[in-house]
Amino acid sequence: MRLPLIVAALLVLPAAHAAEPEFTRICMNGETAGKGSCPSLPAKGSAASQWACSQDMKTGLTWSINSLSGTWSEATSVLPAKANANKQCGLSQGWRAPTRQELLSLHRKYRENDRSAGAFAIIAKGRHPKPAINLDYFPDTRSDWYWSSDTLDHDTSFAWYVYFAAGHHNQSNAYSGFKTSPHYVRLVNSGS
Repeated sequence: MRLPLIVAALLVLPAAHAAEPEFTRICMNGETAGKGSCPSLPAKGSAASQWACSQDMKTGLTWSINSLSGTWSEATSVLPAKANANKQCGLSQGWRAPTRQELLSLHRKYRENDRSAGAFAIIAKGRHPKPAINLDYFPDTRSDWYWSSDTLDHDTSFAWYVYFAAGHHNQSNAYSGFKTSPHYVRLVNSGS
């Protein structure tokens, strides 16, 4: 009689764990969704009570949901300075380009399915498949390259980026390229 109860309890544990949210939405004013003037399901935007960031519940990192664009130099200086000046998500300092490992923590091994058509139809229409990321919390992600702050050790004119499109995969889904090339940027903040 105890064995069925133990098995049933073990089956419930993973289900309870799976129900825990991976991220939480943060409004531009720094309030968590459902608290203060931040609605429980805020709309995306730059107004104080609109959704502008997603916070990783495991690492505590706060991520901008915007996909910005620029060279590596812009990704590591100009764009973080603008986020600090705008007090994005209530944080007036600490915005930066993520490290390669931080950015890879957002990458998902399997991309979300594009239910509208098969892979060949998507390519034929000139659309990229959905990116390999949790689109519920990063809806503006492109199936493309995103800069990290990490420079290539043996050639400082190169930096690492992470590819969020399906179909191109190496052990870590990270590649390197010239710092002068424009790519997407997802800013991160370690502050709380």
